[in-house]
Amino acid sequence: MKWTIDGTLRRQALVLGIAALAAVSAAQAQDDVDTVVVTGSRIRQDPLNQPAPLVTVDEAAIAKSGLTGVGDLLQRLPVSGGGLNTKFNTSGNIGFPPDGGGVGAGAATADLRHLGTKRTLVLVDGIRWVNESSASGVSAATDLNTIPVSIIDHIEVLQDGASAIYGSDAIAGVINIITKKQFEGIEFSAYGGGYDEGDGDTTQFNISGGTTSEATRAFFGVSYVEQQRVSSGDREISEFPTPGLGRCTNRCSSGTPQGRFFFTDPNTGTGLNLTVNDGVTGIPVYNPMDPAGGPRTDSFHPFTTADRFNFQPFNLIQTPSERIGLYSQVETDLSENVSVYVKGLFNNRRSTNQAAPEPIFIGPEAGNGGGSLLDVTEVDVNNPYNPLGFTLNLSTDPMAGGTDYFIGRRPLEGGPRIFEQNVDTWYVGGGFRGD
Repeated sequence: MKWTIDGTLRRQALVLGIAALAAVSAAQAQDDVDTVVVTGSRIRQDPLNQPAPLVTVDEAAIAKSGLTGVGDLLQRLPVSGGGLNTKFNTSGNIGFPPDGGGVGAGAATADLRHLGTKRTLVLVDGIRWVNESSASGVSAATDLNTIPVSIIDHIEVLQDGASAIYGSDAIAGVINIITKKQFEGIEFSAYGGGYDEGDGDTTQFNISGGTTSEATRAFFGVSYVEQQRVSSGDREISEFPTPGLGRCTNRCSSGTPQGRFFFTDPNTGTGLNLTVNDGVTGIPVYNPMDPAGGPRTDSFHPFTTADRFNFQPFNLIQTPSERIGLYSQVETDLSENVSVYVKGLFNNRRSTNQAAPEPIFIGPEAGNGGGSLLDVTEVDVNNPYNPLGFTLNLSTDPMAGGTDYFIGRRPLEGGPRIFEQNVDTWYVGGGFRGD
């Protein structure tokens, strides 16, 4: 019993000694420690004040870049992924699925770490910016073309996820565009540039003005940007779908102006894959009495990779775009700690995308899908434009009188597919700031 009491006293003395030693050590180290970061703790912490990788692009760096769009500027950052900009020829729209992942044609977006534009949040002065829109609807992304470069003071890019603060649209990171507020006088700037090949000219004109008093700060900006087109066929690296090869591969299209036809001859059971020899002039003639089941040599020849269609010259590697932006902001101090602000923006974008003429595919092998009538269209033997001598129709047994077939042709006479956008963006906001 005596041992138990002495043991308890010894243990108490030991604990008190360790506590005293820790207190002395903490007091000695207090002057040396600047920050203590606790990880894996249940202690509540302010997520806004946590260390995070931040990249800042100031006005001087923006001016030196010579770029006229925020999307082009942000894509230069190492953390940037595959966001769209004016170098991307989006023919039509990349769809608008229910998850909001679509992008309207002619828009410029930001994408951090290739996680998608809907996972990158864009703020202007700390407030969410309006989502972009097109003829297909409204997506979850922001069109950076709606923000004139001339009104930007600096850009802050939070490279770490901030979903705990902003939600799932900030999983990849946050881009905060800070506008100019302190400005005195009037400033005019102009920019012009182009390529050695004599195309792709870009011009920009900016007028900025503002005034600053003891209690009020006002700023306005007017911006005009015009960018000319550059065709894919005008550059050696982009004149074919496979860069640098200088000829067609399987990446070229089977939808050719001469047409492509593959079917099974029900008379011989021979599978044929053909194209027209001399363009689309005249009526092709097929000789079903040929013992080999082949075409006449003066009308058809077997379809090869060399017959594929090079659609690249119809595409653009720099899309034409014209933008006009008007912006104004006024902020007044109501007291030492409280101010009220009002801001407004109008931006108009006129842009164009272009693609090769739409090919037409018919037959069960066309793969149009969606219950398309083109997939089940038959070409009767009595059709005056059918030179084959038998009906082209769907059959699981070609020897029973039917033939699975495909007919494709690209009508160049209809001209390229041209998508034009004329988008107006209005923004009006106001509120109070205080501390």
